[in-house]
Amino acid sequence: MPGRNAMGKARQTAAGIDRRHPQPPVERVKEIVTLNAPVARMVDANVNRASEGLRLLEDYARFVLGNENDCAMVKQDRHSLRAMRIALLGPLATTCRDTPGDVGTGIKTDSEFKRTGMAAVLEAAGARATEALRVLEEIAKLKNSVAAAQLEAIRYRTYTLTHRLVMGENQRGRFGPAALCVLLTESICHLPWKHAVEDILKSGPRAKNICIQLREKQLSDSELLIRAKWLNAACRTAGATCIINDRLDIAMAAQAGVHLGQQDLPCATARKIAGVEMLIGVSTGTLAEARLAIADGASYIGIGAMFSSSTKAKPSIAGPALAAEISAVGLPIPAFAIGGIRLDNLPQLLSAGISRIAVSAAIIATDQPGEMCDQFLNLLADRALSEPGK
Repeated sequence: MPGRNAMGKARQTAAGIDRRHPQPPVERVKEIVTLNAPVARMVDANVNRASEGLRLLEDYARFVLGNENDCAMVKQDRHSLRAMRIALLGPLATTCRDTPGDVGTGIKTDSEFKRTGMAAVLEAAGARATEALRVLEEIAKLKNSVAAAQLEAIRYRTYTLTHRLVMGENQRGRFGPAALCVLLTESICHLPWKHAVEDILKSGPRAKNICIQLREKQLSDSELLIRAKWLNAACRTAGATCIINDRLDIAMAAQAGVHLGQQDLPCATARKIAGVEMLIGVSTGTLAEARLAIADGASYIGIGAMFSSSTKAKPSIAGPALAAEISAVGLPIPAFAIGGIRLDNLPQLLSAGISRIAVSAAIIATDQPGEMCDQFLNLLADRALSEPGK
């Protein structure tokens, strides 16, 4: 298991920029390249195309994700592109544009006016930017290798960022309607663990609002896999969601989702291994960690701890204040409050804007876990119905 510093660096790099070693500004091209007017128009048009695509990616990172690192990186690249335009075009920078005489402005395709969703918008913006950057890179190779290398670096960063943003956008809405995550550990169960699961899932249509996360750290790999497969099959039959704690390998073998802590495999690495279809959750204790998880392609996040708990010791308690902060931001993926949640303290989280929770002992340590699930779901439903527009 890598140390905390190594894992932190991996997460920072996966977010698009290493905070400890930020990307230096792309140097302004010092050598002015003299181009003829038609080629200068190519440069001008492709700088505009690249800037337009980059601006959309920047605004998505800024307004949708609230990701300061990605936003700053793209803004830096846009400004570097402007500087290179002036340096490459020289005196033609102010005279080469001829929009009325451009024979390509009237050529359109049907696909240009259709997008199937925000992921398609991001893909189109990224493609527009990277294609334009490649044109600029090739033209710059004629006389300025420094400019070509700088444009190549921007192009590769844009490829990487676009892929990550599209991957993250594709996770939105994939988790489904589950509002209650039940953390299942046999040693805490009052009933035999299979009986507890069956009681939880017997609620019929309500099962779709339930996720069961298998949290067993003492089982052998073979025993854990057998249990994970049984649980996933039971959840699928009932219409519920199944998540395996910590173990990406077991989750993939059982065809379930996985939940990762801050000291587990980084989400970005897990996403590369598992692909876009797998549900991946990440435990977060700050808004910054939540945003990084989103940038890394998480399907949902856990936020906490909300309260002290006898189930799992926590060095610090984030409390309902974190719940309020996360709710106010309006993250693009589900956020489950976790840690010591009971029926009597749940109203504090509901008041903070929380609509999804993860619960362990308050459900599985009772002799009627299904009934307890119903009580939690009733409170969550009441909260949802009280929201404006519901």
